Amino acid sequence: MAFTIPENLHPDLMPLAWLIGTWRGKGKAEYPGMKSFNYAQEVSFNHDGQNYLNYFSRTWEIDDDNEIVKPHDAEVGFWRVRDKEVPYRDWETDRKST
Repeated sequence: MAFTIPENLHPDLMPLAWLIGTWRGKGKAEYPGMKSFNYAQEVSFNHDGQNYLNYFSRTWEIDDDNEIVKPHDAEVGFWRVRDKEVPYRDWETDRKST
């Protein structure tokens, strides 16, 4: 997949440049002790010229017809590169379901 390096991207973020944008997908969550469920997720990465990416993710429980049943959780935070190669995440999560 070809992409364009955004203008004003901090040099430390070059290894993460391919993430910039909005990503969407669906899946099935299965955790021990919890009923499995289908979900949809949207993740966005953007930058403002600093040495981190802004990160926002949200998920919803969906039914068999891919219709949203209820919000599941949301996360916001930052992704950075440490030591020029290791991605580091710093984020907060808001859990809507238990």
